Order: sequence, then structure tokens, then C-alpha cells
Amino acid sequence: MEKCITPLPEVRSPEQVAGGAVEKWPQRAFAVPPRISSGSIPNVNEEKFQKDNEIWKERIVHYKHLVPLTQGKYRNVMDMNAYLGGFAAALTKYPVWVMNVVPSNSNHDTLGAIFERGFIGTYQDWCEAFSTYPRTYDLIHAANVFSIYQDRWVKISTLSNELSGLCYFSPCYDVVLIGLIIVCEGATLLLYYWRWIEF
Repeated sequence: MEKCITPLPEVRSPEQVAGGAVEKWPQRAFAVPPRISSGSIPNVNEEKFQKDNEIWKERIVHYKHLVPLTQGKYRNVMDMNAYLGGFAAALTKYPVWVMNVVPSNSNHDTLGAIFERGFIGTYQDWCEAFSTYPRTYDLIHAANVFSIYQDRWVKISTLSNELSGLCYFSPCYDVVLIGLIIVCEGATLLLYYWRWIEF
């Protein structure tokens, strides 16, 4: 069980806040989390954090042309590879909530930083089923998640099946795939055969 629990950073005195003080909402969503500023997450620094925020702000501007974020079509959004939570932060001005998922075999254990930003999240091995009861998702954001698993035994069809299960009971759903072209082409072809998309 210990591997499933995000540990609190060490403190030096009883007056010190574990990990460091966080900003009030909504500034908290864009402030550098204490785990990053203290160097608790290897190979992630303030510069990478700010760059990730900027990338997702720019991408959301483009996403608005593809998916109707402002029309209330989406309420429940899942980010299958949340990294630092930049996608969720970029969506804070829209009427949605985002489930941030950090793949359990990711190179970065960033779930604690996502929590410090004020977002909800979990770990998940996408080779296994994700329990969504009682909630389904209207928008699935799969940025580079297929690429993470391309070297493992899991097949693209397994991940695509999981996408299908995440959205099955939702009356309206969309999936945004980002990643290596060859990997996305395989996933797109499966989604086409399942009549999720049209060319």
C-alpha cells in the first residue's frame, strides 16, 4: 500500500507546513508547487513548470476550435497523462472538473505537485481497467499516453478499449489524442473501426 500513497515532504520543525505553504485558490492553480520549488521531484524545476503551463494555455486556445469548451457540453474531463496538471490549470476558466491521472510507470511522480495545485488526481496503470463508477467522462485527453506504453506488452487495442469504457455511458463524448504519429495512427484506425470517428 505504501507505493500508492503520495508521501508528504519532510519538515524540520512543528511550525513548518509539510512541503511548504500553498497559495489561495485560484492563484494556487498557477503558482509553483512547493514540491517543485524545493526540488523534491527529480528533473522538474520551476522553469519546466512554467513552460508546461504556457504550452497548455496555448493548446487550449487551439482546442477551442476543435471541441466546444464554452458551451457546457463537457463537465467531466479526464487527463490520462497529467504530468504537472497544466492541462487542468488551463481549463480552470471553463465549467469543467478534471481528473488528473499520472500513469504509474511514468518517468515523473508528479501527483503530489498536482495535489498542491489544488487539483484532484490518481495513479493508474493503463494496462489495467480504470474504475469510473459512478462517473463517466465527456472529454478524454490522451496526450502521449499511447507513447508511454508502446514498448510494453500492452497493445493499442487494450488502451483504446479502455477509452471506450471510460466514455461508454456518457451521452456525448470526445477524445483528444496527442502523441507520436505512428502510435496515434494505430489508435485512430481502431477508433474508426469501432465507429467512434469518421474520416
